Amino acid sequence: MGFFDIFKTPLRKVPALIDSLWSKIAEDDYSQLDPEKLKQYYREEFFVKAITNISASFIFADGFSIKCEDPEAQSILQKIWNNNLEEVQSAGRDASLFGNAYLFIGYKNGIDIMTVFPGKVSIIPNPEDIRDYREALITHIINPDLQGVSQTKITTRLTSASIETYKDDRLVKRVENKLKEIPLIHIAYDRFAGELYGTGDITEATIKAIKAYSDTIEAARKNLKYHGTPTPVIITRDTEAAEKQIKNWDMNKALLLPEDSEAKFLESSRPFGELKDFLEILFYNIVILSETPEFLLGAHTPSSLASVKEQMHPIIRKTKRRQLIWKQALQDANRIILKLLELHEGYKFNTYETEVEFPEPYKKDLKDVVDSISKLVAAGIINEQQAKAIIEDYLPQLVESEAEDTDYNPENNWQEENA
Repeated sequence: MGFFDIFKTPLRKVPALIDSLWSKIAEDDYSQLDPEKLKQYYREEFFVKAITNISASFIFADGFSIKCEDPEAQSILQKIWNNNLEEVQSAGRDASLFGNAYLFIGYKNGIDIMTVFPGKVSIIPNPEDIRDYREALITHIINPDLQGVSQTKITTRLTSASIETYKDDRLVKRVENKLKEIPLIHIAYDRFAGELYGTGDITEATIKAIKAYSDTIEAARKNLKYHGTPTPVIITRDTEAAEKQIKNWDMNKALLLPEDSEAKFLESSRPFGELKDFLEILFYNIVILSETPEFLLGAHTPSSLASVKEQMHPIIRKTKRRQLIWKQALQDANRIILKLLELHEGYKFNTYETEVEFPEPYKKDLKDVVDSISKLVAAGIINEQQAKAIIEDYLPQLVESEAEDTDYNPENNWQEENA
């Protein structure tokens, strides 16, 4: 059964048919990992939560601003987003973890912005253009009774023409979609051409490294528990009585020796064996694959011998890349918001076009650092050369801006200073 068979199907069976088609599409699209499994990894596995939250916090650390030729529209939009930062940050976490995030924009006594769990969304694209979403389904399973025995499936079908609600595949409500576009914003990270879904920070390769790290830690824990406890040595004539006593003590191991024997205290000198070196290799795999600086994951000293400045480059590039994705998504959301306000509150805006701007990553923090170091120089605690070295090692922006100057070449400066 193909896509266009939907239009030959009784209306009550449409959601079930779309679910079936969606399953087929999902089988052929390897760009999306199972959202439920990823959610489980977020709660259980080493590093997953840290990597996800760090990535999301970098993108929205200093918020974003709205620019519009209509001053009234600009003011309203900025206020709406300021009041919905929690939803935006939640969607940012979803995008980092799942590779996909969804913002549903509706109107309920005002603009209502809601994050939708990616596992509840099914998208049917236009067969001729995968970027054009023909329709979207949002499915919720609810328990109407207190015991949770019976379940009801509620499906919302969104198209540019209508918004329909189904209860267990039975149409219960249909309203005209006066927006003439689907009020669902899809944020997809790092997707290749022709892919419907994006890829987040937790890829299959990253999961393998994290699970290997977790398994190794568990093996080390068991090894330490067994070998880390010293082995008691019992010297006695009555070994039979000693064996009974050992069982009463609930001891895992003991060494029995005849009387007048000589024994030393037995304990393992390296309970971790070679695991420490292996863990370090896995750790750097995780750092590289997730584009996350090692010091943000808990390494107090950069054991890779890479400076803080060098480690910041990958995550700043990743942040800028994803801010571009969010910029387009938020501009699409702004258009929907302005249309809804015209429909429900009688506004008349000059334009729906907006510009979303993100501040340069860490510009604000750089200013704070420079101000603090300036006070240290003024107090005579450090000199100007020491201050410059601290700033360069803290963040890459200053070094990058200086490197663009024709008179500045770090390698030449080093050679001159060491000539």
